[in-house]
Amino acid sequence: MESKIISILSKMTVEEKISLCSGRDLWNLEYFEEYGVPKIQMCDGPHGLRKRLKNEKGEYYGVKATCFPSAATMANSWDTELVRRVGEYIGDECRAEQISILLGPGINIKRAPNCGRNFEYYSEDPYLSGKMASGFIRGVQSRGIATCAKHFCVNNQETRRFTTSANVSERALHEIYLTPFEIAVKEANVQAIMHSYNRVNGKYVSERGELVTDLLRKKWGFNGYVMSDWWAMSDRVAAYKAGVDVEMPSSGGVRDREVLEAYKKGEISIEQIDASVANILRVVLGHLPSEGAAPYDVEEHHLAAAKAAEECMVLLKNEGGILPLASGKPLAVIGRFAKCPRIQGGGSSHVEPNKVDDITEFIANENKYDITYADGYDENHETTDTLISEAVNAARKCGRAVIFAGMPGSYETEGRDRRHMKLPPAHNALIEAVSAACDKVVVVLMAGSPNEMPWIHKVPALLHAYLGGQALGGAVARILFGKVNPCGKLAETYPLRFEDNPAYINFPGNGDNCLYGEDIYVGYRYYDKRKMDVLFPFGYGLSYTKFEYTSINVQENTVKVTVKNVGDRAGKEVVQLYVGCDRHPYTYTFVGMSAHGYDRAERSLIGFEKVHLEAGEEKTVEFPLQDRFFSVYDEDLGDFKKIGGDYELYAGGSSRDLPLCTKIAVEESTSLPVCIAKNMTFEDILLNKSIPSDIAESFIRSVLAPKLVAKLDELGFSFDNPVLRRKRDSVLRQSVGSRLTPGQLDELIDAANAEIEKRVQNDGK
Repeated sequence: MESKIISILSKMTVEEKISLCSGRDLWNLEYFEEYGVPKIQMCDGPHGLRKRLKNEKGEYYGVKATCFPSAATMANSWDTELVRRVGEYIGDECRAEQISILLGPGINIKRAPNCGRNFEYYSEDPYLSGKMASGFIRGVQSRGIATCAKHFCVNNQETRRFTTSANVSERALHEIYLTPFEIAVKEANVQAIMHSYNRVNGKYVSERGELVTDLLRKKWGFNGYVMSDWWAMSDRVAAYKAGVDVEMPSSGGVRDREVLEAYKKGEISIEQIDASVANILRVVLGHLPSEGAAPYDVEEHHLAAAKAAEECMVLLKNEGGILPLASGKPLAVIGRFAKCPRIQGGGSSHVEPNKVDDITEFIANENKYDITYADGYDENHETTDTLISEAVNAARKCGRAVIFAGMPGSYETEGRDRRHMKLPPAHNALIEAVSAACDKVVVVLMAGSPNEMPWIHKVPALLHAYLGGQALGGAVARILFGKVNPCGKLAETYPLRFEDNPAYINFPGNGDNCLYGEDIYVGYRYYDKRKMDVLFPFGYGLSYTKFEYTSINVQENTVKVTVKNVGDRAGKEVVQLYVGCDRHPYTYTFVGMSAHGYDRAERSLIGFEKVHLEAGEEKTVEFPLQDRFFSVYDEDLGDFKKIGGDYELYAGGSSRDLPLCTKIAVEESTSLPVCIAKNMTFEDILLNKSIPSDIAESFIRSVLAPKLVAKLDELGFSFDNPVLRRKRDSVLRQSVGSRLTPGQLDELIDAANAEIEKRVQNDGK
């Protein structure tokens, strides 16, 4: 392919090369068939194909396609193979419709529960997000269709998304927000990256060469093309210099002329232009339209969507074993969502479904008995005394009820964030009234993000269907009546109150600046650090059977976790592995800080696997350990650094249910030596592994007054000594005074640094 690219480049003029770096129209890249550059089409995703065509009037309409569960729903499966299979089905539909590039998946972090586009994103956890995205990418690309991961990067709100600046620390940027993209590049070889609208730390992403070129291409090895989100580019010339290859959609030649003028002035080189064209051609030539591809089997894909939905729904409550429901008895089905279900979110990912299950029909078939239906609320999600009364009477008559509630599409859509976590008042009022009149109530929620649930203690059972796609109706019915054992686990935390979420104070920011004040503490990391109660924790989900975790051990850099099904029916469990770092002994002064001076999360997810277990069956799951699991992003080093020490590995069924724990010792990674400086604290010197301990001790002894040195000798040189505990925050320059002159302190520092350098050189030999 590279030789063909070189040949094409040799035939094209500069003007033609520049035009290839812009869209031809809304959905197509520019093409030059005379040079062997074919016409290809892009299309929105990611939970189904959103191909747009024009009718005779010039109006766009959507081509029918399979609407699979949204990304927020699929993440609850914790099943990378399931996501891969869904990707294959969507890839087949792309082939049938002559699509070459699917715009998805969206892998931004769910920083705040009220981001309007959270239904399109996988998780609050970067590791889970990256792994799920990689599974999807592998599935789609196995069908010869390129994927485009979006939105790179730190796109976590819809409010003022075209202008806002996400002001985030370098550490949080790399550990939380960039990690999913890194996994997608390194593990799934994603072919395209779409940059976001927003700025990061004051500068538009499209103009940040340190992200687009230095990190994405040079460090991670990305070799596809980088494109803009639609109308996301602020300065085309600056974006070109930063390494952005394609602007979408077409600017009608306006931006091309800007780039050409910059080229003529010498601001952009022909090498830069050729590099961008080569990046584009590499993707285009590798993903040609599938001329003559067979149409897909609509019914087969619908059944696949149903299977996916079954794996993703989360049973959040089941008091008294009310579920599964017994068949052959009266049942009230309440709520318009049962007739007109909420299956997806709004905006650019909206799919025109081939068909949508009627939930009431599936429930009636499973129940094998008449059901009594009541609307409960109208099409505007409002209610009246009459509607409430009808619902209550239906529940009383039948003695048991299933209420369908959730968030309407207007609550969750691209371009608008929620201002709260509440359900529509009518939905809450309906649940309150019916649960007061009937003690056997099951609530089925349809929403793509967390909600407050003021009625949670009044209903015995709660099934969260999320946004389950066009086939969710049958999946819901089969779970309710026990034909399918629920096995979904939450990919995000449900706080008790909206005000509890980590981004509450700073979201969506002041004007065009949003401070990411929670830093690395996103989602469960924040709630664990704060020791806060939550409504439902990350990784949580119930089953109709019970699982017991029996053992954990580490062998040759592999963690082995054994789990057993101790219930009376087959089921699936998501085995989760977390790591927690060591703590400094003086936790009352070093709150949350490791023994190496880095603030660390209580626990972080580093592995998961979904396993099927028959009743009484036991299996052992293996998780390989990686240096990255024990690393932090060091802003001074500009890279990840493995931190040595004692770590705890936890295994269990959620972030708050981790019955197994074992310890592991980790060696420090080699890093650049740290030079002692007069503005360093005593703590900086003592805790930094890059400064040899004997040099650190000798230097501190030389700086301290003789009487303090004597006290050190009495109790030993360690932080157990009150002298050092009191001095930990003191800065070296404060030693200047009655004991040391500025010159003397400088001499001591120079001597210590010379000894450090000498030690490093000797170690190198």
